[in-house]
Amino acid sequence: MRALRSATAHWTVRGILLVALALTGCAPGGPATSGQASGPGTEARNQRQLVIYVAAEPNSLAQRALAQRSASIRFAQRVFNAQGSLRDSRGIPEPELFASLPTLNSQDWQVFPDGTMQTTYTLRPNLTWHDGQPLTADDFAFSWRIYSNPVLGVASQLPFSSISDVTALDRQHFTVHWKQPYADADTLSEHNRELPALPQHVLGPALEQLPATGPEPFVNNAFWGAQFVGLGPFRVQQWELSSYIDAGRFDGYALGAPKVQRVQLRFSADQNVVMAALLAGEAHAATDSSIPNFPEVLMQQWPAGTVAQSPSSLRALNFQLRPELVNPRAILDVRVRQAIAHAVDRQEISDALYMGQGIFADTPILPNSELGAALDSSIPSYPLDLRASEQLMNQSGWSKGPDG
Repeated sequence: MRALRSATAHWTVRGILLVALALTGCAPGGPATSGQASGPGTEARNQRQLVIYVAAEPNSLAQRALAQRSASIRFAQRVFNAQGSLRDSRGIPEPELFASLPTLNSQDWQVFPDGTMQTTYTLRPNLTWHDGQPLTADDFAFSWRIYSNPVLGVASQLPFSSISDVTALDRQHFTVHWKQPYADADTLSEHNRELPALPQHVLGPALEQLPATGPEPFVNNAFWGAQFVGLGPFRVQQWELSSYIDAGRFDGYALGAPKVQRVQLRFSADQNVVMAALLAGEAHAATDSSIPNFPEVLMQQWPAGTVAQSPSSLRALNFQLRPELVNPRAILDVRVRQAIAHAVDRQEISDALYMGQGIFADTPILPNSELGAALDSSIPSYPLDLRASEQLMNQSGWSKGPDG
């Protein structure tokens, strides 16, 4: 029995899609040169700064910081970081830093009889950090040494708690030894369960001093803040606390040089300020909860832009099936539950809640994903059908009263 479910929409400005182009850069074949298309005004256009609002200033730009991270900083992290893989619009992982992803039951992903596993990863060639130093497999092994250190407080989190060791085989290959099966071992980057690389040339000396100094100096190292060195499409140029971060494009980014030269991330928790900046043309995009969930004014008065949604939570209606709690008892009859499902216009509810822009789903899995499509084709559906609803109620011993 499928319950009524509708994806809750969090809204972002369509201008963010321009940034997506900047992030993905050229075709994913490796670092690209900084060459740009020629033509009148091309240089001026390329030098324009793309201004993006986010609601909260990040306390760290690292993909997986050691300190408690700020709320709603997903976009800020994405600008400055790169991972082993990214998921496309269908939810399918594609390599980013890696040349390819391990395939289950291959030489690169082995599952052993005792339940342990081993996965091997190959980096794209000639990758560098923002400061020009080469990215190597040692940076992943070094990252494991940091995150698995119990003194730093994250060793019990996934995926670290499932890993026994990370070994660099050479500069481009490293192996992860797993204590137990781990479904996301192919990507090493699922939601907040990443094993990101960390720059050994920056943090190495601080890690060596950790036994003597304790964790506080390491956690407060400038790397985690304004002196962050990452692998993403943009690198920090200036961080004005409580105000903005200026970022320049990183030509060595794994998927190619960004198409946008400069980005400024501005911080504001005042949604009125952000809305005014967008309508005045002073800002080009807003994300990470910096505008209202349903920005009707922006949708009506911003002809140059479009509002897009990014569903990240669910609103759902479920049946109570515990016999000792259910009331009325008729709910325990599957025909009654089916009748109720047929009597509810779920699409109309979704349209009313989200101004016609929501994503309606019968399950917690979004229908436009590969898993959602497979799931929808394999389970019963209960579309609005009042006649079927009445028939099912009659079969279960219920009939309409005189008032209908």
